[in-house]
Amino acid sequence: MGHLDCEGVGLVAFIVPASARTWVEVPARSDFPIQNLPFGFAQVGVMEYSAVSRIGDFVINLAELCNLGLLDAEEFPTVEALLDFSPEEARTIRQALFEIFREDSEVDRRAVEKRVLIPIGDVEMELPMDPPNYLDFYSGIHHATRVGRLFRPEAPPLSPNYRHIPVAYHGRSGTVGLYDEVVRPNGVYVNGDGNVVFGPTQELDFEVELGCWFGEATGGQPIDTFEAPDYLLGLTLLNDWSARDIQRFESSPLGPLLGKSFATSVSPWIVTFDALEPFRVSGIIQEPDPLPHLHRMGSQHYAIQLEAWIQTPRMRQPQRLCRTTSEAMYWSFAQQAAHVSSNGTPIESGDLHGSGTLSGEDADSLGCLLEITERGNKPLFLNETGETRSYLEDGDAVIFRGYADNGEVRIGFGDIRWSIVGA
Repeated sequence: MGHLDCEGVGLVAFIVPASARTWVEVPARSDFPIQNLPFGFAQVGVMEYSAVSRIGDFVINLAELCNLGLLDAEEFPTVEALLDFSPEEARTIRQALFEIFREDSEVDRRAVEKRVLIPIGDVEMELPMDPPNYLDFYSGIHHATRVGRLFRPEAPPLSPNYRHIPVAYHGRSGTVGLYDEVVRPNGVYVNGDGNVVFGPTQELDFEVELGCWFGEATGGQPIDTFEAPDYLLGLTLLNDWSARDIQRFESSPLGPLLGKSFATSVSPWIVTFDALEPFRVSGIIQEPDPLPHLHRMGSQHYAIQLEAWIQTPRMRQPQRLCRTTSEAMYWSFAQQAAHVSSNGTPIESGDLHGSGTLSGEDADSLGCLLEITERGNKPLFLNETGETRSYLEDGDAVIFRGYADNGEVRIGFGDIRWSIVGA
């Protein structure tokens, strides 16, 4: 195991070496090697719930580890409640898990296998944290630039404030969930005949994003980008579903409401920043230099690959729509946190910040159908069936995947799939 002092980042990370192995059978190329050890919350039995971790295809029941005396139940009383760990508590638990599951561990493996390890198919994953607040940022600069060109071809693509502050809107935390199905929302929009109507959206879209969970409250005190990592628990896949026609009609002059508030999907696993430490990168050069409260301290971005796939009812296999990267973020999660807290607003434990759509620069890296089909004007061709899609139709399934891979270790989030259901 290892600890790394991260210069200019404000934390001491616990890093499992790439060479480490576990006594648990883990499939090759798994998203969940011993170097990951993410956190989630699950129903692990009849009316029995626990905070959990994961290794390979097994869920680790943290409450049962406490019962076995392998975790301190007094130190971690929250393992039987909704996941509510501070980053430091999460770091301590991950270190304990590494000691239990490392290849040369002297733990009673039979007892752990019998009482702690549960096949992933035998548990029901729940929302890892209940977010008091949800903010969705617009930090994917290539997405913002391309959308600006689509909607304002005669004007500069980025708004004048874009390179000075992390732009965001306040979403509806009550519709953040794990959804297996997403119901097509109703709303008001202008139809093809130019009439204002109320009805099911005709332009349902996905957005490839990452979500950042807060594990520590700020107490209303401004935090800078050096301090911010001490408040951030980890990342999850995030899909901020969009009804483009509803959003377009209601967003003048204010921001989106019904076009966004019907569903925001997250994946069940929170991958800690400690696990992602080997994939830290410097990020896009910021010009002009950010204001003092937004100065980047060290390398606060990460190289995470993100994919979106589609499978229609007629398709036997899904087709990949995009492969993009979190390196498309202009503003880091630390900068977002520093900006949000700068006016004294309290950030609470469990708050969730979305990155914004993370499109790349190439045609194969566009993170939503709005970009892929150029506002629906160039429908997507589906190779297997010959179907086309401008936007999502009922019965379509969308799949997200996310992982970081440096050739030595792969840290992933697991696949997550949603089906579209008619209103």
